[in-house]
Amino acid sequence: MRVVGVDENGLGPLLGPLVVTAVSFEARSYDREAFWALAGPDLPAADSKVLFSRGSMARAERATLAWLDLLGLSPTSRDDLAGAIGLVPEVAPPCPDPSAPACRPAHIGIPIWSAGPGGRAPEGARDRLDRAGVRVRAARQIAICPGLYNRETRRPGKTKLRLDFDAMMRLVSREAEDAPGGLLALCGKIGSTRRYGPQLEAAFPGRWRALGEEAAESAYEVDGIGAVRFVRDADSLHLPVAVASMIGKYAREIEMLGLNRLLGWSEGRAASGYRDPVTARFVRETGHRRAEIGLPDRCFLRGS
Repeated sequence: MRVVGVDENGLGPLLGPLVVTAVSFEARSYDREAFWALAGPDLPAADSKVLFSRGSMARAERATLAWLDLLGLSPTSRDDLAGAIGLVPEVAPPCPDPSAPACRPAHIGIPIWSAGPGGRAPEGARDRLDRAGVRVRAARQIAICPGLYNRETRRPGKTKLRLDFDAMMRLVSREAEDAPGGLLALCGKIGSTRRYGPQLEAAFPGRWRALGEEAAESAYEVDGIGAVRFVRDADSLHLPVAVASMIGKYAREIEMLGLNRLLGWSEGRAASGYRDPVTARFVRETGHRRAEIGLPDRCFLRGS
């Protein structure tokens, strides 16, 4: 069966892209505990907010690159990674400002935080997957830049939660295209949303039915897709979602590193893009540099 973990990174920040990632697995069946047993000290998997804490970026990078290696991917740069897992943005061109310098970042080599090539999945981890009859099949990602984010969230009825939902369902639909028997999609809850009926009706009119809508989990059956479950703390509860969260967080961290470098920020800690004092200072103190290189606020600051 096809099991797809889907999660977002960067729904609430002030800067940087909204990144939505899906990682798919092939397995005989889905058992939550059996899937967690595939991870271990040699192949960590965890909620990216825990794994990518300050001081542990090297370990988090090695773990993420090991999961990418299981997919047959060994990116050596930001462009390699984006080319391997990126899709056309959920919101269609034209770009609000294709000349924005943030869209043409300098080369960023991988690995970034860990020394040496590293990042390969150990044979022990491969053996565990083989014995369990599990294959890591594909990773796909949609990254929505601030310019597109701002344009879309200003449309009537298009909140950032709806933007996130639409990107998630686009990834799930793509996985369902070559899963004729249907799939199980495990998605992180979008904010505190409990009922996804209006969004599902817009995306799959007349093709869905609710199986249960609770604070912890909202479950649906969608004709032509399969089972779609929105789970609170999914990246802590389900390994496929944890791996999607890790890859998404890694991609977003790379984009933020590129933005820090583009604006010449070297004032201690890098700006994360989240609503914290360092990011606030980054915004204040890079205004002159942004004007100098022609980076408009609409392609830098997110409006909501």
